[in-house]
Order: sequence, then structure tokens, then C-alpha cells
Amino acid sequence: MISKVKSWLINFFTLFKKRTFSFVRIISDYIKVKKIINNKFESLDEFKETSDLESFEKYFLFKENFIQHAFIRAINLDIDKTQNLSILDLGTGAGYFPFICNYYGNDAESIDIKGNTFYDKSTKALGLTKFHQEIKYNEDLIPEKKYDLICAYMICFNGHRTKDVWGVNEWKIFITSIIKKNLKISGKIFLSFNLEDDGNPFSSELENFFTFFAKKISNNEILIQNTVELESVLQDYKNTN
Repeated sequence: MISKVKSWLINFFTLFKKRTFSFVRIISDYIKVKKIINNKFESLDEFKETSDLESFEKYFLFKENFIQHAFIRAINLDIDKTQNLSILDLGTGAGYFPFICNYYGNDAESIDIKGNTFYDKSTKALGLTKFHQEIKYNEDLIPEKKYDLICAYMICFNGHRTKDVWGVNEWKIFITSIIKKNLKISGKIFLSFNLEDDGNPFSSELENFFTFFAKKISNNEILIQNTVELESVLQDYKNTN
């Protein structure tokens, strides 16, 4: 209980720093969204007995914390100040982030792997458009459309904590595919990495790669803005490490 309260305090303080003058509005939005999700999730208790127990315990029993984090993500990207953005969330899990994007008047869709019953029931209950896909660096994303914003949080599809974790070549291929097929000119890609076994989100070589063209790098987060030159810039990058 103490750790839960501590987490809430940290999350709300983060929101306060981000939206000092509109903090009351943000908290009001959070309360409304939490109530909507709770109402939509009334039938999801049944999944406590399924093989997806880990997902159920993480994203349902502790959903308030994840909803708070999803709000922080939305605020960081100014989602609460924009409308009519087309958004794609990669590895969406329970779908709280795209649901909040839609709450603010945007059109958010999502991608996640097939086979997690709780994730599927959760995103269905939230009314999200979801594509089933295992994301691979050398395969195009399923959606046949271009987005204003493509996000990925707590990234695992990059071979996280395996010997096959993506390097410069894999990310170059993956990002090139996205900007050619799925990202509008001036659209953005936001990537938030998990830490690898060495305690870092990515290697120094990969950091040099992102630094070469990214609009912003902060700790484990990368913000990329598309331009008409970006594809050629990516192809011109030479890994000298």
C-alpha cells in the first residue's frame, strides 16, 4: 500500500510539473478516464483464471498506475492540447495510451502480437482499432496508411535482453520502412526504450546513430521528426564504430 501511494504521488507530481497551470483539469480528466475504463472493464474479472494471469495482474489489478503513466506519456507529447492527430501505438498492451489519445479527440490505433487474451479483450473493451502483428525490423507494419505520430513504449520487439537485440542496421531498416510507408511528412516517431542487461537503453553505437538525425534524445527516449530529406539522411549514415 505504501509503495502504491508513493507511486501515485510521484506520478501526480510529474503531471503537476508538466501542467502546473492546468493541473486541476488534468486530474479531472484522469478521474473521468479512470471511471470510463472501470465501467468498460466490468466484465474482465473473468481473466484472473486464464493463462494470461501475469498480464491481468499487471495491467488490470494495477491499472490505475498504468493509466497515470499513460497520461504522463500523453502530456509529454502534448496530446491533451491537440486534436485530429492520427496515431499508431506499437506494442500497445492493454491499450491505455491510445485510449487517452482518443479521449482528447484524436484517432489512435494500435499494434500488438496475437495470442494474449487479456490484451485483446482489453483493447476490444476500450473500442480500439488493433492490428495483430509481431514487429520485425525487416517487415513493413500492417496498416496501409500514414500517421502523424507513431509511438512505442517499453520496447520489447527489438530483441530486448537477447543476443539478437537490434543494432544500427536493424533500426535503420525499420525506421526507413516506417517513414516510407506509415509516416506523414513532418510526422513524428517517439521511442521509449527498456533498459538492457548492462543497465543502458541502447549501445553507444546506436546512440550515435540516433544522435545523427533525431530531433531529441533524453535518457532512454528518442523523438524523430520526418522531413523530405530524412530517408536519404538515414541511408547516408555510416557506422564508424
